[in-house]
Amino acid sequence: MNNGLKIPNMALGIWKIPDNQTPKAVEEGKLRTIGIPSFEKEDLDNLMQNSSTKPAVNQILVRNGETPMNLIDYIQGNDIVVEAFSPIAHGAPLNDTKIEKMADKYGVTVPQLCIRYDWQLNCVVLIFIKKLALNLLLISI
Repeated sequence: MNNGLKIPNMALGIWKIPDNQTPKAVEEGKLRTIGIPSFEKEDLDNLMQNSSTKPAVNQILVRNGETPMNLIDYIQGNDIVVEAFSPIAHGAPLNDTKIEKMADKYGVTVPQLCIRYDWQLNCVVLIFIKKLALNLLLISI
């Protein structure tokens, strides 16, 4: 019973799930699915073994120089989407000459290269833009 309100498609918690309340909300029909934030293999195993709800998404840090391939493979191997956050590492690659040279080689900007890196790992990429001065991120990749 939802009192005429739409059921959200997914809830992505930004905290640890207390007492499996989020999976319980799926079982009760209050949510359609859940997403999880930065769950490691052990956390994911614990959730899937102790709940009837399998998450649709695991949001983890994935970027050039910090790529947890074992975790990415494990998540994707369980048919869960990897959502990569902070692909541009708060601007750090903008000052990395190796990354800048690689971007120049392919005729793209450093942010485009960083985002493409995550895409090539079959990750959904989350981009957070603090300042409009970084509008170069909005160019097609």
